[in-house]
Amino acid sequence: MGIYSVARLEGLGVPRSQVRRLVAEGKLIRIRPGWFHTPDAPHEAIAAVVLGGVLTATSGAPRQGMWTLEDEKIHILVPRNASRLHLDRATAISGKQVCVHWAKAGISRGVPVADPLQIVIDSNHCQPRLTAAALADS
Repeated sequence: MGIYSVARLEGLGVPRSQVRRLVAEGKLIRIRPGWFHTPDAPHEAIAAVVLGGVLTATSGAPRQGMWTLEDEKIHILVPRNASRLHLDRATAISGKQVCVHWAKAGISRGVPVADPLQIVIDSNHCQPRLTAAALADS
């Protein structure tokens, strides 16, 4: 997907010195402390990391192999204690209005996409019934 946490890069065997070199060469771009993206990374995923969250609902479904209708918004699940969300920056990056979903429990941020069950739960909250049902069935 082109989004990497420092921990993931280290897990792939990329030392911090090489990360700094890749940033200087423009092959990695810093999103926020501890997070980087490649130049070809999806804008929606970058926007999710900007907010400290993950893609969910109709924004995360296709990345988990789930069917959904096109949505005019970007859906981002953020930790329940998230504050000072830079919604304007996320909108500018993604080109879409942000629909924030608040997590009831912790979220895994190894990759910027929620797990399939969370995607179904969040879709059920903000999508028409038939869209949410079709997504869950896929």
